[in-house]
Amino acid sequence: MSPSPPECVRLDVPWLTILKILSAAALVWIWLQVWPIVMVVLVSLVLAVTLEPVVQWLEQRRFTRGLAVLVVGAVTLATFGAFFFAAAAPLTEETKLLVSHVASFQESVAVRVPVAVARVVRRGPQDPAQMMSAIAAKVPEIASAVLTAAAMTLFAFILTLYLLADGRRTYEWVIAYVPSAHRAKAHETVAGVTEAVFAYVAANFLTSLFAAVFVLVSLTLLDVPGAVMLAVLAGVCDFVPILGFFVALTLAVLVALTISPGTAVAVAGLYGLCSVIENYAIAPKLYGHHLKVSRVAVLLGLGTGAAIGGIIGALLALPVVAAYPIVERIWLRESLGKNVLAEHARLEREGE
Repeated sequence: MSPSPPECVRLDVPWLTILKILSAAALVWIWLQVWPIVMVVLVSLVLAVTLEPVVQWLEQRRFTRGLAVLVVGAVTLATFGAFFFAAAAPLTEETKLLVSHVASFQESVAVRVPVAVARVVRRGPQDPAQMMSAIAAKVPEIASAVLTAAAMTLFAFILTLYLLADGRRTYEWVIAYVPSAHRAKAHETVAGVTEAVFAYVAANFLTSLFAAVFVLVSLTLLDVPGAVMLAVLAGVCDFVPILGFFVALTLAVLVALTISPGTAVAVAGLYGLCSVIENYAIAPKLYGHHLKVSRVAVLLGLGTGAAIGGIIGALLALPVVAAYPIVERIWLRESLGKNVLAEHARLEREGE
């Protein structure tokens, strides 16, 4: 009896499935190419939402819409320009002072350790030849990054002004795509998310300003070198919840160690006091009932945002996380049921 021939397996993939796979791959490729522009557009939306109340306030005082937008743009640009102009000289001087302190600290460590370790310490980042060589090698890359950042910042600023000037008509044009049956929910969602985003940006700006002033005064009193630079860094890092605090704290403690261990301990204590005042006295009053999300949700949001869009994605993560309860209340209340929404509302009230 002869063996039966092997069975042939035929894989039949419909053309529609192939088209879907190719479309998905094309979307991924497009996202990888345009995600920086998408991030800039999202930042412009957040800025436009934040500045919209100011424009409306000017309109109530008989400014035309266009003139109000121009005034807001000019004042914003002048404010940032004045800040950078005023901070440039102190930052330059304090950077030189900080470098000299670090070099002295490096030498003081080198004379207290074995010879082999001292050689490694003295060949550290303060070696002038090594620094100049490293900087020279990175000049093209640094120049390209600076030009790209400047172009993106200018694009975001101009787009923000256009959104403020023509945002209402653009919103009405987009909302026309929503089916009539869901248009009321869409308006309610946009209003709620807009309120949450404004609360987030305004409160985050004020808490960051408080952190910068607190750090500047504290480090100046302790005579820590680079107080202005560390204060600016603390204000910038304060925009990133949780993680930003530890970044600013670590750098400040390392700088304070160049003076003495006692100064480093004092700096750590003052940073901790600043965080306690901000989180338990200032932030609850500024945020109000907005952004009542758990620390776990914040960390997951930051990680996801950073993975998708880098630093900008991390900064945009918290408003997105905070918008979920609004979406849940408006769009998912029927599918989730009243009990789930009531339980979530109770947990939010307990977190206040």
